[in-house]
Amino acid sequence: MSVKELVTSIKSRDGELSGEWIQKTYDENGGVIKKDKVECSHVGNKLTGKIKRIQPIHESYKEWTFEGYFLDDLFFSTFQTSDRRKNPGSYGTLQLHKVIHMGATSLNGFYVKSELERGSEPGDVTKSIKRFNLTWEKPEAN
Repeated sequence: MSVKELVTSIKSRDGELSGEWIQKTYDENGGVIKKDKVECSHVGNKLTGKIKRIQPIHESYKEWTFEGYFLDDLFFSTFQTSDRRKNPGSYGTLQLHKVIHMGATSLNGFYVKSELERGSEPGDVTKSIKRFNLTWEKPEAN
């Protein structure tokens, strides 16, 4: 196999979701509250990558890795912080659905993570599950 054929073979393994995405996280009223840069590798039905916070700027030190699967236009993944010292306890799941609108592909869905909540009594702390709506869009769509 020639070098050209090898390069073509390797590139053909990249799935449609490979590349850079912008992840937007929304509040309960549909306003964007966070924005992240996503670097995604899609080979076969497996997706892996990194997520880096870009907004709000005071959270730009936050980074995560993810690993999951893309089947029948659905993406299921776990994510975890890249640095537990800087961002402890940041992990959860991503669940996204591929949507094509006017020729542009996006992924719409949500992520779920646990959060500590303080109770009304001193020392009263519980964990709860929080869900946040989000989208992935190609940078040129922003």
